[in-house]
Amino acid sequence: MGLFDVIKPHISSRGVDEVMSELSRRGAFTDTQKKFVRAVLETDLDLTTSAGSSERGVDEEEIKEAIGRFRGSKLFSDGQIEILEELLRLKLRRHGMF
Repeated sequence: MGLFDVIKPHISSRGVDEVMSELSRRGAFTDTQKKFVRAVLETDLDLTTSAGSSERGVDEEEIKEAIGRFRGSKLFSDGQIEILEELLRLKLRRHGMF
């Protein structure tokens, strides 16, 4: 990593765990929905790692794609999508810290 390399904000594996805990705390998501969210986000974590990135995590572009998958799944209401998007963007802005 060079002196001027820019590390893109991302959500780490730990950050995904924290998002999942927050979804459980809010109680507005079924176990099936939470499993789907985790599966989508963990797939992005795995793809990021295998792409050779020095930073393992879900970046902004992957969050946009994940939100699209959540919408396309028909498992979530519009309100639930808004909650997911809010939590993921908040986590991204804080770069893995809740």
